[in-house]
Amino acid sequence: MDGRISGNIVLENREKLTVSGVTEITSFNEERIELDTCLGHLCVRGKGMTVTDLSSETGEVSATGSFSSV
Repeated sequence: MDGRISGNIVLENREKLTVSGVTEITSFNEERIELDTCLGHLCVRGKGMTVTDLSSETGEVSATGSFSSV
C-alpha cells in the first residue's frame, strides 16, 4: 500500500450497497444508515434498508434496500 486512506462506495441498481473503510456504524434503521468511515461521516437514506454484512476485520459494510441518497 502507498499510505493513502482507502474508502469505497459501490451502489448496484440502487438496491445493494457496499462501503469499505467503515470504522463504526453509528445508527441504522429501515430509512437511514449512518456510518463513520476513514474519510469522514456518511449518511445513507432510503426505504426498507437492512445491514446484511459487517466485517470489523476489513471495515466493510453491506446493505440492501431501496437507496435514495448517499
